[in-house]
Amino acid sequence: MGSPVRLVIGLDGGGTSTRCVVATPAGEIVGRGHAAGANPRSARDPGANLLRALTGALASAGPGVAGPGVIGVFGLAGASEAGRRLARDLATQAWHTAGLPGAPAVVPDILVAFTGATPEPSGTVLVAGTGAVAARIESHEIAHRADGYGWLLGDEGSGIWIGRQATHAALSALDGRGPPTALTPRILPTLLSPPDVPAPPSPPDVPAPPSPPDVPAPPSSSDVPALSSSPDVPASSSSSGVPASLSRPDVPAPSSSPDIRAPLSSAADAGGGAEGVRGGPGPEGEALAQAIIAAVYDREPARLGLLSPVVEAAAREGDHVALTILEDAAHRLVRTLEAVLPDPSLPVVLAGSLLTNPTLVAAHVRAALPAHRLLPSRDAAAGAAALALRATHLTEPEITAAHRRLLAL
Repeated sequence: MGSPVRLVIGLDGGGTSTRCVVATPAGEIVGRGHAAGANPRSARDPGANLLRALTGALASAGPGVAGPGVIGVFGLAGASEAGRRLARDLATQAWHTAGLPGAPAVVPDILVAFTGATPEPSGTVLVAGTGAVAARIESHEIAHRADGYGWLLGDEGSGIWIGRQATHAALSALDGRGPPTALTPRILPTLLSPPDVPAPPSPPDVPAPPSPPDVPAPPSSSDVPALSSSPDVPASSSSSGVPASLSRPDVPAPSSSPDIRAPLSSAADAGGGAEGVRGGPGPEGEALAQAIIAAVYDREPARLGLLSPVVEAAAREGDHVALTILEDAAHRLVRTLEAVLPDPSLPVVLAGSLLTNPTLVAAHVRAALPAHRLLPSRDAAAGAAALALRATHLTEPEITAAHRRLLAL
């Protein structure tokens, strides 16, 4: 097998954030890195974000890390059959640019979401972050997947899906097709807010389960989907390589036009604040609608996921439109999970920020699955590192022990 394995690297690249860990074969994490999203279908610069998370983890692990005896697994959103070549190419380029020999194995992010929760070899996983997908896992491999088809064709119930529904509801309220909603004046400021670089992850040993459906705790305004986990796109198996750039030149850059915010302020000034932009057709409403449209199309699709906590906040205030969107999202997620035929005797892993944070969607999903053993995904990057251990000469008991240590179980 060549040089003895000194270190394993695990990376989880979703639509909103990318996490990376460097660990010893015994399961001790010695370095962490993080960056923005790495889904080639919805993130602006996925290759650069892979490299940023990887080099950050290597730097925090100390000098002399890169070199022989380092292996890795990248769990990437978009690494299905349809996106396998691009995902493999981006991962390999980031690996080589970081000065590492060979190439990492590339698997769908949904697999590392499962292994990021439990060392058990089989079960099911439901992911709802920036995207949404469910899978049945058998012996650490994906046996059956449902949805995860990306923001345009699927990902029902995901952060992007919720954002799309919220934007549609706001536009419908503005042109008179739909009822007034508190979402209308909140869409544009959220879409125009500067993108955040994800913060370093919290220690994985204290995941807090969501509150019961009737009394969920309010989410932080920073609980933007990423979800986890997200895994948030297509799934399948490993990969092969092709393209040639670490960036996405085909995604338009954000508009720099300074007057895009003007419709929001003029509409509010003309109509007395938020209510003035919720009342149906009119010049101010049309101007705001056009500004929302421009903000959506000038930015990468993953930005729609930023609207998920906005919908959460409006729902907690009693907005009927927002409540309906979240109830529909939860229903669609449960239906996606049921499609992969979960075995009640095996764990169901819940991953992605919509399901691991105390959201209304999480409360509804948990309430719909009373017969299942639900586990929150703890650290998908560590789960990827655990998969890398399977390419070493460690015995199964040694791998299981290291896996538990990686997850702080």
